[in-house]
Amino acid sequence: MSVTIDMMVVVADVEVTDDYQVELRTPIARKRRTVLDLAAAERLGLDLLAASEDARRMLAEDRAAADADQAAHGFDVDPVICRDCREGKHGACIGSAHVERGVEIDEVACQCTAEGHRGRS
Repeated sequence: MSVTIDMMVVVADVEVTDDYQVELRTPIARKRRTVLDLAAAERLGLDLLAASEDARRMLAEDRAAADADQAAHGFDVDPVICRDCREGKHGACIGSAHVERGVEIDEVACQCTAEGHRGRS
């Protein structure tokens, strides 16, 4: 007499990591050899291909966003705007803003682009 059961076992799991790598986890890794039937091998292959395509797409999107951000702002992500312009008092702007760099304070041109900005050259 024998008892048989049909059960689903996760042989491998595929996921894309935050650093655009395809991670393949095999919970039954104690076995030195895993034999898959054709359908399971094809599903695993398709999952690996789908994960690699997702990783490529995510990397391309993040690179495009970073390139657009750098092209728009150069090295400074935020434009330097004086206190008056930040408060909406563009007519009071004298054309310069103060930026704290450690213990020193630099005076730089106000980069406000609002209409009615008096300090704009």
